[in-house]
Amino acid sequence: MNIPPAVLAKIREIEAQWPEALTTIYGPDMRIVYASANHMESGWTQADMVGSHWTKFVPESDYAHGKLALEDTLLNDESTEIGVTGLTKYRQQVRMRVRGWRLQDPVSGETYVLVRSVLLDAPVNPDDGGA
Repeated sequence: MNIPPAVLAKIREIEAQWPEALTTIYGPDMRIVYASANHMESGWTQADMVGSHWTKFVPESDYAHGKLALEDTLLNDESTEIGVTGLTKYRQQVRMRVRGWRLQDPVSGETYVLVRSVLLDAPVNPDDGGA
């Protein structure tokens, strides 16, 4: 999927403000269309993420919270920053602070959601001996 220029511009803005953040763009079907390289910190590659639904990266116990955060973003253009639990590629739960922005492609009219996540826990990679 090609990411519209207006959406790309917002990605660049957010990544410049928070260079350490994990940046994700969800398309109209809530599947990931962009994931920053910073996601490697939690073990996920961009290839792992693009095309996947957001529920792959959140424990089932947090689905309702994640859905509410996405709905807040869609209704209000920008969400309140909230704490959520994410999953690393190794299925470790990590605490994160997230904020979302609703983005509208002026050409197609499609709606996207940009999510900026900051990890609060340091993920453990079992391939590194747990270090």
